[in-house]
Amino acid sequence: MIPLMIFLFMLTTLGVYAYQQSIQHRLQTDALLDMNRVYQSLNNILTSALSEIQRMTVAQLREKPLNLTAEALHVEPGWEVRLPVPDASNRIVLQTSYTRPHSRLEFESLFLLTPCDLTRVSFLVMNRRKSGTTTTGDCQPHTVFLRTEDQDNAQPVMGDAEILWAGTELTVTVHGQKQGITLNRSVSLLISGNTRLFLKAPLSPHPLQITTTGNLEWIPQTQLSAGQKLLFFGIVEQNLLIYQTGTPRDVLQGYFLVKGEDCVKLDGNIRSLQWHGSLACYHEPDFGSVTPEWLNVSPSASVPDAFIRYFLQYRGTRIIML
Repeated sequence: MIPLMIFLFMLTTLGVYAYQQSIQHRLQTDALLDMNRVYQSLNNILTSALSEIQRMTVAQLREKPLNLTAEALHVEPGWEVRLPVPDASNRIVLQTSYTRPHSRLEFESLFLLTPCDLTRVSFLVMNRRKSGTTTTGDCQPHTVFLRTEDQDNAQPVMGDAEILWAGTELTVTVHGQKQGITLNRSVSLLISGNTRLFLKAPLSPHPLQITTTGNLEWIPQTQLSAGQKLLFFGIVEQNLLIYQTGTPRDVLQGYFLVKGEDCVKLDGNIRSLQWHGSLACYHEPDFGSVTPEWLNVSPSASVPDAFIRYFLQYRGTRIIML
């Protein structure tokens, strides 16, 4: 009789223990599923916030507060979102909270608005999506750059233009009319059309910036002497067309931001190309059989605003349990 009672007692104890374990496992599973749902909701908010912010310009991003709505962030019931305000160090802290029946979770997610100096990267494709790409400096692989509102106090030139750069003098020809410009200071031209730039022994300590709504044809007529640096910044809405210089190795000096679908088109006679400066393309260029030799040379002059682009870095989330 006693062995039977002991057996029944042990069986009952095991049953109670198994039941307790089942309840504990169920509670742990429910808690895990609940936290998974919380983190999934938080991830949706962060993804939506990043997508909305990347549609803004840098100027809009620095407004206080940011124009982000709960609808745009896909905020679910039980969640609260405090809209981020950029601080002086370009940090954006998105504060979110989730209220549960017996507790409250708060999250602080940090985004960093990071500048990228395009002139410090020899070659960068701004819309590149291929894997395995690398860049140098502050610009990161797979970067999504924020939109900009380029404001420039450039001298307008209406129509297609031919520009001869000889020494410290520019001769700008539009519709047969010529105008001379002396490069005794920084000069910025905004050309509403295509631009043909002829280089004839250019020499100036002052930078020249040309923004053209069409193509930029780069036509060197003479080679630069050893150690001579050409302070040229080109912002091209279409494509950069490069012609042969007639020397064994074609050399290009300057800093270019090119937005056209082809980015760069080379003269068919070019067999090698040495590039002193930088090239930032919106789209992948096709150099054909030519492999450019990149020699990054940082400009000695101040960099135009258009060559400073910003991107967002997600730096992590801090969890506060209340």
